[in-house]
Amino acid sequence: LCVKLLLTTALSEGEYLEESWTVVLQCVSHLARLLMVATGGQTDELFFSDTASVSSEHGGAGGARQAAFLRRASSLKSGRDGGAPGGSDAFTKLFMGVSRAESARLVEEANGELLSRDIDSTLIDRVFSASTALSGGSVLHFVSSLCEVSMQEIHASLAAYRGVKEGSLSAHPSSNSASESPTASPRVFSMQKLVEVADLNMSVRGRMEWSHIWALLANHFSVVGLTDNQALCMFAIDSLKQLSIKFLQKEELSNFNFQRLFLKPFEKIMSRARSADTKDLILRCLHAMIQSCAANIHSGWRSMLSVFGAAAAQDNAEVARLAFEIVEQLVTQRYALLVGDFVHLMNCLNS
Repeated sequence: LCVKLLLTTALSEGEYLEESWTVVLQCVSHLARLLMVATGGQTDELFFSDTASVSSEHGGAGGARQAAFLRRASSLKSGRDGGAPGGSDAFTKLFMGVSRAESARLVEEANGELLSRDIDSTLIDRVFSASTALSGGSVLHFVSSLCEVSMQEIHASLAAYRGVKEGSLSAHPSSNSASESPTASPRVFSMQKLVEVADLNMSVRGRMEWSHIWALLANHFSVVGLTDNQALCMFAIDSLKQLSIKFLQKEELSNFNFQRLFLKPFEKIMSRARSADTKDLILRCLHAMIQSCAANIHSGWRSMLSVFGAAAAQDNAEVARLAFEIVEQLVTQRYALLVGDFVHLMNCLNS
């Protein structure tokens, strides 16, 4: 009853929730997780595991299954090697009972099943789709709160991820580590919803109103794109690419610089990222934008040329070579589109 009332209030009184959206969206995030557990859906753990690269190599559901297989194999191996006191074989576990993590998981499954009987999952989707009906001030509160909840999910998850990667989490079943806390489980739920909210509001908001929304989103994606987790960085950059392509399909009015502002996160990530894979992905994303939206790009060329110039100044030869090839192709095939930004083009080539 309380959950239903919360969702109903969010849908009917969202215009007046302001900072209270943070609490509401935290509850929505937890509710979505419980419903996911109840239905046996795939969790976001793949984004925070070292086996995430397996999924990208094999692609799609097959890669996810392969990653899950490797995780199970790794856990079985650690059990045979005696990770827990006295060994972790099945005979020992029979007398030790369930661990805290297993107990918490069972409770979550039970709670999820109870909620799934009474809560329609479409109500969660309606909370986010209803953002298009909010006023300019209210939607900023909504997006800001959603960014805050997303960072809470990511920070808790990265803490657990770093602990596992550095071997700092205890294997003892009575440990109070983040890996055994259900609230510290890896999540990208809110970040996925940010992409959906941005996609829905892009076409219904005025350009000035949208620029305020994008300022919040751009900062969030830039921060996520510079995290230590490679899979999470890739997810953030790919989300930026999808939104950017859709935005660039709209004609930019003269004397406006919205495209340049929209592409700023790519500049920020390129200049600060340490991973060559991240930089390579940014260049390929920009190349995809040029291939599909070149005729509509105006002020965006400055941001793109800044990214290419920053890439050319990198120590990594492959990244610099890829940037040069893209710029060379631009000059030979689309020079007429760059005439207005000739100075920036020369600065890029000098880099």
